[in-house]
This record gives sequence, C-alpha cells and structure tokens, in this order.
Amino acid sequence: MGLIKQDTLYVSNFPYHFESKDLEELFSECGKVLNIRVPQDRKSQQSKGFAFVTMESERAARKALNYSGHKIMKRPLKVTLADKKPEVERERLQRDQDSVRDRGQRDQRDRGGDRDRDRDDH
Repeated sequence: MGLIKQDTLYVSNFPYHFESKDLEELFSECGKVLNIRVPQDRKSQQSKGFAFVTMESERAARKALNYSGHKIMKRPLKVTLADKKPEVERERLQRDQDSVRDRGQRDQRDRGGDRDRDRDDH
C-alpha cells in the first residue's frame, strides 16, 4: 500500500453565498486549482458552507493551509487536508441511497400504494 497523495483540502466556514469561482480565485494564489466541489442543500440549492478543493500538487495544498484563520466577511476560514477515505465515502453514499429508497417505500405504503398486494382475491 503506497502513500496517499494529499492534494485535496477541506475548506469550511466560508459565507454561504460563496461559489466555486470565489474559492478558485482565493486558492489559485497558492497554485493551480484542479477541482472544486461545493456541496449544496437539496432544497435551497444553497452552499452548505464547506468545500473540497483539489490542488495540482501537495506543495500547493500545503501552502493553501496558510489560509486557515483568514477572515472572509468576519468569518474565520478553516482549511485542512481532506481525509482520503474513499471506502468510507462509498459506504456513506450507499447508506444514504438505501435510506432514500426505504423512505420512498414507506411513503408509498402509507399512501396505500400497495393495496393490490394486500387485497385477498379468492
């Protein structure tokens, strides 16, 4: 098992109206930004206030760590190296999908969607 490349940052506590382009502008001062993922709330489509920023190199990512504590609109930015646990993330996504599917089946039953199954047709 080799070393894990630590080029991805976990960035949190930034203003909710911040977008990928704002983060790219900030972190591009440390090096080339390859990817930015800003999770959004499903209902409001608003940022959840955290992001994953992948830099071109580990050196650029480590340089970007200096932005931790940097204030944006009076909010201290938190910047750390992201945990590289793809199997944990995959398990979480599967659990979320299972939960949504189970909730949908419960909702269908609650609305009477399975009446044909319960009907006794002798």
